[in-house]
Amino acid sequence: MSDTYQSDRYEQTLATLEQRYPDLELECLIAEHEDVVDIIQLGRAQIGLVAAQPAYPADIGWATIAEQSEIGLFVGLQHPLARYGDEEVPHAILREARELRLNTFVDPTGPRTDAVPVRSLRRWSAPSYLMLLEMAVLGFGWTELPRWLVDHFAADRLHEVRARGWPRLVPVDAVWSRNRTLGQAGAWLLETMLAG
Repeated sequence: MSDTYQSDRYEQTLATLEQRYPDLELECLIAEHEDVVDIIQLGRAQIGLVAAQPAYPADIGWATIAEQSEIGLFVGLQHPLARYGDEEVPHAILREARELRLNTFVDPTGPRTDAVPVRSLRRWSAPSYLMLLEMAVLGFGWTELPRWLVDHFAADRLHEVRARGWPRLVPVDAVWSRNRTLGQAGAWLLETMLAG
């Protein structure tokens, strides 16, 4: 499951899942990008939610859910970029400041599948958005974060940077293995997620 996506509808779906299948053993795993596909292929997870990828391996089924995720650009309140306030920060300034970048375990140095408008020359990386949020709060650099995550965990500790290309809407895909049949609860969950 990717931290890219969270919504009231998703929370309601999980509440209904719990009521419909009270004896279900559910494990939620946090992964992003290629890592979500990897844990599906390994059989570690049956269904994943991930920021839409341009292509998937042949053994991965996928469908785009109705809701998108909003991704913003954020820094800690004491970070120099916060001084811009509501003014647009030029991309040249972003390139000079440290970027806190999401990476993956499967291919941390590989090409990114997300269409980020600018990349910094200096980077720190972490495998989860929550870790990036914590690093940004501490003032270590700028980072892209899902708006829901900031609103929920750090609304009063982060400043949203205005820059060309942000905020951006990201489609979210549900993914599953074509090689393994989903169980009754998994099939219901997938159908419900796609019904939006």
